Amino acid sequence: MKTLSRELIEDLRAAPEGSRQLSDRVLLACGWTKDSLDDWWAPNQKYGGPNRPDPTRNLQDAVDWVVPEGWRVDSLSQSWNGEWWDCALTEIGEPAWDYDGSLIAETDKGVSTPALALCIASLEARESEK
Repeated sequence: MKTLSRELIEDLRAAPEGSRQLSDRVLLACGWTKDSLDDWWAPNQKYGGPNRPDPTRNLQDAVDWVVPEGWRVDSLSQSWNGEWWDCALTEIGEPAWDYDGSLIAETDKGVSTPALALCIASLEARESEK
């Protein structure tokens, strides 16, 4: 059975570009909440409002709000032909490669935008913490 995060990661991989709907799903997966007045609340915040980040379309929003605390962007790169993006995250203070030779959290397959790549790697990192 797929978890909600796995399902979201698959949807992000398949997306031709980011969207408000995908961004909202990413925010919810990262601990944001939405109240009955349609105000959005960041984790550990005392104030909510209608405005919220758009991490699947805005790379800075993805960096600021989706990369888990204690993790860093190890690489964010575009393919040689410009057709796809890949991203890898590692925990701060850890080597970029795990002992078995694999990256700790990565997109695994190229996706269409850098913001989507960063969101996928960040959700992979969050899954690894569970």
